[in-house]
Amino acid sequence: RTETVDLGRIRGADGAVTWFGTVAATGFDSLVSDRVNRMRWPHGRMRYNLAIVAELSRLRLLPFRLVLDGEREIVADLTLAAFGNTRSYGGGMLICPNADHGDGLLDITMVHTASRTKLIRLFPTVFKGTHIELDDVTTDRARTVTVESPGINAYADGDFACPLPVEISAVPAALQIRCPA
Repeated sequence: RTETVDLGRIRGADGAVTWFGTVAATGFDSLVSDRVNRMRWPHGRMRYNLAIVAELSRLRLLPFRLVLDGEREIVADLTLAAFGNTRSYGGGMLICPNADHGDGLLDITMVHTASRTKLIRLFPTVFKGTHIELDDVTTDRARTVTVESPGINAYADGDFACPLPVEISAVPAALQIRCPA
């Protein structure tokens, strides 16, 4: 048995393309990943945990400009923006809990708080997907999103993709996968 699924595509300002299956991340998430990639110690999960603590100490709202499907503009100060082809990333965090890998759309989750306390309280709710019910979180959907935020990088499936600005798109029925019977 096979299933046809969408993929996400990031096109950088230089035209380079990065494909992803799950989630593209920008903002706080990408700042944490940037820091992890610069660190040499400690190893394993502790490196990631230490990077989170370090970035929490520098937490700030970042100026974002998103253009959805070339029509609707969102200009907002955000902690992070995630673009989901699927629901989860990072060990089971349901950052885009309503994403469907077969609908031809990206689910967009935006966090609007610079409060460390609120972000720490929000964190456990991401594992249940209930964070999208909080006042500091908004969601949207689009086929294509142009994303700008000065000095911020995009990550795809946890790996560095390129610096912003980028165009992130859902590519419908891009991959056929073999499923267990």
